[in-house]
Amino acid sequence: MKKWFSLTLDKQFIIFLLSVISLNILHFILQLEMHYIWIIFFAILFSIINLILLFIHGFRKSIWEWNYLLIALLYLTISLKVQFTYYNFLIPVILTILTFYILKKNKIKIEVLKNRLTLLLLVNCILIFLPDITVFKYTQMIGCKIWGNTLKWKDFKGIDINNDNEIEASVNTGIFWKYNKAYNIPRIISLSLMGKKESWVHPDFDVPEGNLIKHERIHFDITEWTRRECMDSISNLKCINKDKATEVFACFYELKNRRDKEYDSISKHGTDFVGQIRWNKKVKTALSK
Repeated sequence: MKKWFSLTLDKQFIIFLLSVISLNILHFILQLEMHYIWIIFFAILFSIINLILLFIHGFRKSIWEWNYLLIALLYLTISLKVQFTYYNFLIPVILTILTFYILKKNKIKIEVLKNRLTLLLLVNCILIFLPDITVFKYTQMIGCKIWGNTLKWKDFKGIDINNDNEIEASVNTGIFWKYNKAYNIPRIISLSLMGKKESWVHPDFDVPEGNLIKHERIHFDITEWTRRECMDSISNLKCINKDKATEVFACFYELKNRRDKEYDSISKHGTDFVGQIRWNKKVKTALSK
């Protein structure tokens, strides 16, 4: 291993890592949403700290270590990746190349920064290859069910506030999306999500793998079917901006609602065997394309 490459632990980076991990674990244990906000918060906080250190060493010790600025940018890139709106994949690429060059040429005045730069270099390399949609899925892990994972009754955590005894269960699904303003590729990412707290089932009807849960799963599949059509429609547009994207998603959300109503009408909420089978085949065919 060459001398310029070091994996010695850096205290500041370890504090950052442990703070993010511990608070995320706490959120998962308590099932608190917005768990990802701590990554954004601490990334920005440590970015600011390193900028302050730049000026402290510059004015008080007459050592202008500009690698503090690079470290601040490397931290900031982490928050941009999670937030997505102002992230561009070229940012970590450029910072990674610059960091690699500085480590290779040993252009570091304060030796302790070498370890910090090395660790942040590894993080940014991960950011380059980590798909934006994967990060988006991570931000929605608490409170939502992501399409692709089998829907189960334990995911229905809500309560029927209307006390409507005619409806045994209700699944709340939607298309969630983000728009990027920094000309990233892709510009738009989207997911089909089921809101756990907004979905409910009466205790008398939560039979595992019964007809009712299978009926509700098709509602979720309809959302994914419509989301794919929406993304296909957006990809065919020559020019896209947030207002246009909002308009397109709104149109397809209305289409999704119409399909849900038609599905419930024909299948009679899953009690009409023939109607249910017909829609099962229809949705399966649509998702297989």
